[in-house]
Amino acid sequence: MHVMFYEPRGTGHHLPYVRHAATCLRSFCTKLTFVTSANVPKCELFRINFGDGFQLDQVDASAPALKSSGFEKSQIFCEGLAAALHKHRPNRVYIPSADQLVLQAGLRPRFFTKEISRGCPMECGIHESIFRRDGSIKRMFLTGLRTLLLNRITNAQFYTFDGFAHDVVQNLRLVSPGKVGVMPLVVPQVKMPSQFEAREILGLPTQANIVGIAGALAHGNKGYDEVLRAMQEQNSNDFSLLLAGRLSDKLRSRLMADFTSWLDDGRLLLLDRFLSDYHLLLAIRAMNLSLALYRNFFNVSSIVMLAASVGTPSLVPRIGWFNDMFKEFPLGWTIGKGHVSTSYLSQLLNREIPDQSSEKLRRLVKFSTSENYAATWAEQAAKSVGADHQPALKWRWVLQGNR
Repeated sequence: MHVMFYEPRGTGHHLPYVRHAATCLRSFCTKLTFVTSANVPKCELFRINFGDGFQLDQVDASAPALKSSGFEKSQIFCEGLAAALHKHRPNRVYIPSADQLVLQAGLRPRFFTKEISRGCPMECGIHESIFRRDGSIKRMFLTGLRTLLLNRITNAQFYTFDGFAHDVVQNLRLVSPGKVGVMPLVVPQVKMPSQFEAREILGLPTQANIVGIAGALAHGNKGYDEVLRAMQEQNSNDFSLLLAGRLSDKLRSRLMADFTSWLDDGRLLLLDRFLSDYHLLLAIRAMNLSLALYRNFFNVSSIVMLAASVGTPSLVPRIGWFNDMFKEFPLGWTIGKGHVSTSYLSQLLNREIPDQSSEKLRRLVKFSTSENYAATWAEQAAKSVGADHQPALKWRWVLQGNR
């Protein structure tokens, strides 16, 4: 069986998602082709994910890069996919980040039907919470429309990372039965040291109260502006703020200009570099509280799951997936609209940490392993060729405990 992965982006989670899925498929594929854009094989993340001897039979870097946004971005994505399908003629296609497909299915149905929907089976991951009905009337309308459009893509199986929204859509019967499954967020399974040891390894103060923001810090929607503003206005020294991940040039310049004294006295701590999965987990393990204060964000957050896996509580906005998750699992606390204050963060640091020993939370962490992520992707392909395959754990098992 010839399997093709299509992913023109090399940032964030995109390449790790390809690597994890390809790992499980490798055992019964005769050929594994990865189609991406020209700059991706040259980037650091490609070397990290595929430079250790992992065998890709073919890397085709001819896909167009996604440099625009909105309709044009989705158009470029789908035309590149159509060209790759025509060029490689695979037996099965995997698109771990396929959000751009749905928009084109509605706007260009003839092109889509001719060039994509009549091809080989596709398995597609949806990262945006297109099934969510939270927010404005406009968002609710677009959510319903995009959900219905999934039915037009007749040769595709879709997976959402938002299990709660998936359940609502299934109950409302907006998509064909079995058309959409639930894909776990990937949490690396590594043995973690104690909080004290994690701080020693990273060169962080071992006795401080550390509130942290981790991950991709090149964009402002992680909430660090809000926390920095609160710390400036209230001149708090109850805790240190850790920013863990590569900073944007703009943010780095701002911190060096306006927060020099904080950097000198340890109120502001920086790990300004690319962090491997292990070192990202170490950074979150080193925190007393992980902040994921996203603004206007209705999707899921892998940072929250990473924090859960290492026992660090999180503070998140009281919206969408975050609200559902924190009601169901003891992951930390939610906050409503309004500015976060340093006094409130100090209160949380003095609260008892939520009991994270529940069996349901253990099931959630087990569901979210890279092994189960790969098993979920490989399940349909293995059945199609009669290959032995470990059944994937399901979202229903997380909530109910029965397989």
